[in-house]
Amino acid sequence: MHYAYTGEWISVVDNCDAAVRACSGDYVCMLGDDDGIMLDEALDEMAAAKREGADAVMGAVLLYTWPDITHRSISGLGGKLYRRPMLTGRGRSDILADARRVVARSGAMGLEGLPCVYQGFVSREVLAAVESRTGSYFPGASPDMANAIGIAAFVKRCRHVERPLVIAGHSRSSGAGRGTMREHRGSIAEQRHLPADTVQTWYPQIPFFWSGPTIYAQSLRSAIDRTGATTLGVPGDACLYSACFIFERSYAGDIRLAMRNSRESLATLIPQMFYYAAVITAKRAVQFRNNLLVRFFSWPFGDRGGVHCRRDHCYSNQIGLRTSPMGKILLALQSLFREIIIGLPDEFSKFRVSYYNRHGCRISRGASLSPNVRIRGLLEMGAGSSIAQNGSIGGWGAGVFIGENVMIAPNVVIVAFDHGIASLDIPMAHQDNVEAPVHIEDDVWIGSNVTIGKGVRIGKGSIIGANSYVNRDIAPYKIVGGVPAKNNQEPER
Repeated sequence: MHYAYTGEWISVVDNCDAAVRACSGDYVCMLGDDDGIMLDEALDEMAAAKREGADAVMGAVLLYTWPDITHRSISGLGGKLYRRPMLTGRGRSDILADARRVVARSGAMGLEGLPCVYQGFVSREVLAAVESRTGSYFPGASPDMANAIGIAAFVKRCRHVERPLVIAGHSRSSGAGRGTMREHRGSIAEQRHLPADTVQTWYPQIPFFWSGPTIYAQSLRSAIDRTGATTLGVPGDACLYSACFIFERSYAGDIRLAMRNSRESLATLIPQMFYYAAVITAKRAVQFRNNLLVRFFSWPFGDRGGVHCRRDHCYSNQIGLRTSPMGKILLALQSLFREIIIGLPDEFSKFRVSYYNRHGCRISRGASLSPNVRIRGLLEMGAGSSIAQNGSIGGWGAGVFIGENVMIAPNVVIVAFDHGIASLDIPMAHQDNVEAPVHIEDDVWIGSNVTIGKGVRIGKGSIIGANSYVNRDIAPYKIVGGVPAKNNQEPER
């Protein structure tokens, strides 16, 4: 760890730029002083990302509310740790689509899962490309939004992982904490942490006061202009104005003045504003429900246990809920719902696909999952592929990657890890798992009762005979079988 100090006043953007320039690794992650990092898990994922050539890595985030935080409607949130759902993508096209959605809303709803160096991991090559074009790694007044939009045009592949890599802290002095306590507002000129030219470069269609939605909108427009990323679209104004009226009604005069400077007419803006008002209200209702669950169904972190993580998996999906009586009831109901979804007939395959995608997988809508297919960890599966009854996929952090038009028969087991056995002094059950991704290319047929081990790549057009064990790579268009699977002397396809 290196500590760098600058005696003179510098803005938050200059501070972040100086920090990134001082870094020397292949990937960079930026944290606040109230945040934390799951270091072993993060290093594992960075190594996997480097092997895959990923430009960025985003994982699930554990949220910790520091004890000094007070919510105006719900007491007792301080000292709680819980998990935020991960918003996943499926490649460059989805990153661009997600960025265009954020741009259309002027960033008023936040980053919405975009890759970002703040509480995420971005390669130095991508950061260098942004800095070369704009002169800064953060081409806007708010570092997180400016960086997310700035790198959106450069990230070709983002690795999304299910396990948490970062602990996001909400303390009283942080932007997120001040937002929770409704203190994230004020005059632009009085915010000394902002770049010195913020007032002079403020866009006229953005309400002229400091708040979460307005500073995000300003940073988003600045990042687009400075990177020249016209492929991200034109920022919309309706969502921004709706958010400002909902959260910052005391600045109604400034909001109406900005609306007069919008490129959109009132006849176009007002219907959209009503729509976004409904969306924002629905999101607030969900967040309020989540806060209630955390408040009443979980114990303060450190009071009854903590996060139990090993490199292969982090058992904190429902941290806190596991330890309170009502939380255990809630988890039991969730488990019952999961079993119902998994056990539905073949006609309900789309429900299973949707369920697993909401829990970290990236399964094409054109793929199908038969009843009782169980997936743990990351699975990516292309269109036209299918997994028959009782399949078991253990992707964990490394992941199982299945191409298009792959046929997987009943009772197939695919695992991307093995138990660790390196130490004779530690029981095998307590050693870190050894992970390696499994890749199954297009147009593969896997027979029933096959087991496929970690690190295997099965080539395009191959056929794996029933009851086989595959522990090594299979070349394209081969027909193999046995324990372990090998060429059966049959001709290639």
